[in-house]
Amino acid sequence: KAQIWDTAGTERFKAITSAHYRKSVGALVVYDITVRDTFLHVKKWLDELREHGEPGIVVTLVGNKIDLVKEDPDLRQVTTEEAQAFATKNDLLFEESSAIEDINVKSIFENLLQKVYDVKSSEFTDEKYNEKKRRLVYQDPAKPSAKGETSCCN
Repeated sequence: KAQIWDTAGTERFKAITSAHYRKSVGALVVYDITVRDTFLHVKKWLDELREHGEPGIVVTLVGNKIDLVKEDPDLRQVTTEEAQAFATKNDLLFEESSAIEDINVKSIFENLLQKVYDVKSSEFTDEKYNEKKRRLVYQDPAKPSAKGETSCCN
């Protein structure tokens, strides 16, 4: 089950935005590749997500409006390489898209949801494995083992 909230980065919604982050396990941070300022604000949004979201929140950085730079490459103000480097440095997934032309939109959501599922499944599996391992390793010092031996701690 996924709930999707679009806060659109609007400052007037700032008071309720942090409430949306609570218990969030995945997020998309979208900037406009033709407006450098939107990319410069990504760090602020990322800090807020990490402060208010769940530990280990999965974040995808999305450069939007690639349709515009297909028509006029001079409009691009944020290079793919720069954004990819930022994403790598901050442990983010990264994609470029066009909401208007529906380029990569579906795959971005699918990849984010898959990564969240993988992370949460891994945490569950690791937790269950570690719990099982603790039960196998731990022996109550007051009880002898099944073979009549004394316990490890006596």
